[in-house]
Amino acid sequence: MQRTSPLIKRFLSYLEVERGLSRNTLLAYAADLLRLQNWASEKKQILRGLTARDIERHLGDLNREGLDARSIARSLSTIRSLYNFLFLENEVDSNPTIEVATRTNTRTLPRVLTEEQVSLLLSQPDTSTDLGLRDRALLELLYATGVRITEAITLRHRDLNLNSRFLLCHGKGNRERQVPITRQAIEWIEKYSATKTLGLRSINATLFLNQQKPLTRQYAWTVINHYALAANLIDVTPHTLRHCFATHLLENGASTPFVQRLLGHQSILTTEIYTRVSQLYLRRSYDKHHPLARCGFDHKMRLMEHKVRLVES
Repeated sequence: MQRTSPLIKRFLSYLEVERGLSRNTLLAYAADLLRLQNWASEKKQILRGLTARDIERHLGDLNREGLDARSIARSLSTIRSLYNFLFLENEVDSNPTIEVATRTNTRTLPRVLTEEQVSLLLSQPDTSTDLGLRDRALLELLYATGVRITEAITLRHRDLNLNSRFLLCHGKGNRERQVPITRQAIEWIEKYSATKTLGLRSINATLFLNQQKPLTRQYAWTVINHYALAANLIDVTPHTLRHCFATHLLENGASTPFVQRLLGHQSILTTEIYTRVSQLYLRRSYDKHHPLARCGFDHKMRLMEHKVRLVES
């Protein structure tokens, strides 16, 4: 019987001790990771050396073995969390699942958190530290504006107009757009800007820094997933907050063209996927909260029978 990789053991121990996950959850994580380890061993590879293409091949083999789409998605989420942990522990130079997540997410409806889950995620950074303030400001900005992670980490001080509460976003194809920003996000950005870590900088300097250097997409992606894990939220990426931004706006009455403009989509067809997510949310919310939808036809019949008995008595 193959021994469990020390890297996997460390990760599972972290989940148990630091995150306090249940035994059943840990067993599910272990099963997914042991499948990956066995696959890598058969291919004469090691976990540290796997690439995005390797992860895709592994997921493809799981599909051919008969695993359903939900199980494969869970396996990818587990593998992504493992490599986030290994990256933060300096065991690997990069997370090979980032590109896999990008390709996979385009085939399905976007993963969207509830408003309560977003609030929980935003509250995770330790804002008594400079790094915690930076991370809170970044999370707040992503959810408040829906900008892409690349757009966020390339923002300069001059791109933010804190008085009018707008930021100038440099999107794909060098297209610029103005996006409004919440007062709450501005307050956290101002707190972060006042830290000693950031210091006095030129208006042309990048806003979000790591050791006096601009954040990389890899680093920002890992930091966000770290806080998601702390909040016991799975399968969360920087793009998840963009999805939440769009879906929550539509759920609260915003028009699709308005959301399209904020997101910087050239085609409204790209934006309309969020209307499907919003409709799905409304359907589930209706089924959950309406008494007859929640309990079904049998419940309605029981109510009618009860009324008949009252009349007969």
